[in-house]
Amino acid sequence: MSRTLPRDIRIGFNSLTGYASVNHFHFHLYYLSHKLNIETAECRRLAGPCYVFKDFPCPAFVFQLENKDVDELIRSVMKVIKLFLSKEIAHNLYITRGTSLDGNSTDGEYDTVRVILWARKPSYGIKDISVFATAVCELAGHVPIYSCDHWNNLSEEDIIPTIKGVCEEEFEDMSPKIMRLFLDNNDVE
Repeated sequence: MSRTLPRDIRIGFNSLTGYASVNHFHFHLYYLSHKLNIETAECRRLAGPCYVFKDFPCPAFVFQLENKDVDELIRSVMKVIKLFLSKEIAHNLYITRGTSLDGNSTDGEYDTVRVILWARKPSYGIKDISVFATAVCELAGHVPIYSCDHWNNLSEEDIIPTIKGVCEEEFEDMSPKIMRLFLDNNDVE
């Protein structure tokens, strides 16, 4: 029996004010038998093990599993999360299989695990999900629509500005801080 999980298993996390409604670990573990652009989107290195998307609607910080070193991946991701927490930055995290961030995958082969972190505008109070939410699944490109009317009348051009607006300013603000974090190779106190 194989100990490998199916390629279509995804994990998502919404931080407090990152669309988690109460202070708890709000994880999503689900099976989605469709490919998402986030799994193959091209990236460029920001600093150290941290990459950023070249052209993706919602800018994010991206990491990958290298040399099967899960501990190193976790250390790198936790450095950024600790920085977010120290600055009280709302965030979302998504884990999926995907292609290598350095572009060395052959024929689009899913040969790594990608971990994506979005710094985002905080969300407070009652959630408005009348059309769609702007939480981890939606940022990753999996956008559940809650009514037939909206499904029939909504387009990608309607969704992208909303999703992009959740992360763009925070990404720009956090990018130099994260770059320094990995260039200085210091942990956040």
